[in-house]
Amino acid sequence: GVTRNISRQCLIGLSPLLGELVMAMTMFLGNISTMRLLGDAGVGAFGVVCYYLPFIFLLGNAIAQSGQPILSFNYGRRNTVRVRETFHYMVKTAIVCGLICAFAFFFLNTALTSFFIPANSPAGIIAIEAFPYYAACALPYIFNIVATGYFQSIERAKPSIVFALMRGTVFLIPSFILLPLWLGSTGVWLALTVSELSTTLFIVLFYTQRRIKRK
Repeated sequence: GVTRNISRQCLIGLSPLLGELVMAMTMFLGNISTMRLLGDAGVGAFGVVCYYLPFIFLLGNAIAQSGQPILSFNYGRRNTVRVRETFHYMVKTAIVCGLICAFAFFFLNTALTSFFIPANSPAGIIAIEAFPYYAACALPYIFNIVATGYFQSIERAKPSIVFALMRGTVFLIPSFILLPLWLGSTGVWLALTVSELSTTLFIVLFYTQRRIKRK
């Protein structure tokens, strides 16, 4: 009935909503950690990095939303070959975009910082140091958004919600709490990367297990 369809749509759409937690929790926890460890200059540097993180999110979201209509249509027609091919194209696109973002964060860190603050300022020096660490999160960040969108499109709401929660809370919060204790300010810069890589591992294991069961 109508109520059942609406509830299913809300459930399927819950994972993108939870995915927004990643950005919110990253900014919230990152500001607290950098203020405690590096003071105002650290918060300024973290703010510069956060200006660019939405671009990574938008790339992942664009790939996911571009593929969703094709995935949903072919899944409804039980065209599993087309569904699999589309997902593979999405993953390949995610890899390319992730590598481009990683290249920019690693090699253009000074230029990216200079767009907002002087590179030789206290905050600028810290931001230049932080960008290469965030380069490592670009690829898993985009892949996780794409993979979550894939499961959402084939009506696997529970896995997509679980993966969104992993990114936004399960791995992210402990990473921001524990890594700075062990690694100092470096732990703050690595927290998002560790969270995204951990989620990527679970997604790959889950997808591989499903493929094995089908065979």
